[in-house]
Amino acid sequence: MLLVTYTLAQDAQRLGSLVASDETQLLQQIFIDLARLHPQVTVVQLKEWYIDHKSWAWSNDANTSGAFAFFGPGQFTTMYPTLIKPAGGGKVFFAGEATSAHHAWIVGAFNSAYRSVCEYLLHYRQWWGLAWLMWSEEFGGEDGTVLHDELETGEDGTLHLLALLGKLPPEERISVPRRGYSRAK
Repeated sequence: MLLVTYTLAQDAQRLGSLVASDETQLLQQIFIDLARLHPQVTVVQLKEWYIDHKSWAWSNDANTSGAFAFFGPGQFTTMYPTLIKPAGGGKVFFAGEATSAHHAWIVGAFNSAYRSVCEYLLHYRQWWGLAWLMWSEEFGGEDGTVLHDELETGEDGTLHLLALLGKLPPEERISVPRRGYSRAK
């Protein structure tokens, strides 16, 4: 049997600290958690079956620390809208897993690229390209439903608003803090 796990956030911090300090305690916790997940197996049986393991804490690795985006509490609502807004008068569109609702996953990179291309096509009124993306079997459904959950199209969607925001000069933009309105600086 091969067991592979990938954890994020607080779980990763807790287990990662054991990787660096106490592998025995880490292994004991893994046995306990596995026995809890599989009630038909005991910790004693797992220890008997155990051969070897390799653990790695990416957050402790100097070459990968901070390798991907991961919003903390409240940051998604405060940072995400700004990250995905077109810049430079609608000439710069941002993509990458950091500009996605699906941080740290390849699907986030793909979805953000799709969103950015659609924003570009809408901004430059390339209707044929936008229609192709939305109606093609590779990217959309036969009924015109976009298969990427980050792209809000249609009557109640926000895609057209993102493209419009990219066209506004900075002095015309309004930032919306938690309370009231203020002119963007």
